Amino acid sequence: MILAEPDGSSEGNGRIVMSCRLSCLKVEKDKPVNANNGSTACRLMLSYASHDSNPPGIFFITQNTVDDDKLGTRFTLGRLDVWFEDAKAAGHAFKVLALKILKAKSDRGSGIRDALTFDDQLQTSSLFSNS
Repeated sequence: MILAEPDGSSEGNGRIVMSCRLSCLKVEKDKPVNANNGSTACRLMLSYASHDSNPPGIFFITQNTVDDDKLGTRFTLGRLDVWFEDAKAAGHAFKVLALKILKAKSDRGSGIRDALTFDDQLQTSSLFSNS
């Protein structure tokens, strides 16, 4: 995911603020607090979880390391609140992000499967070679 800040023109120029792998993210809709507050602003909450000890700088670190005693793994957890002008914009962004994150996570599984298959093919071919 690349988060960019537009420069104000309609030419599509701007600057990149942050980038991270979609497979490390989870997106959630915020529950409306009070309908009588006069604001139409809505928020999406992005959660970040990765083995990388240096998360993207724009994420607020909630826990630097979480140890899983069963597996001996360490995670860095963070969160980012993204505000939108209204519920329609937030809803559209949620649908797009959730779909992209799901696809990235499924592609990650395909990559692992391909690597294991390739490794298995190498081992099998070396068993039957004449050298």
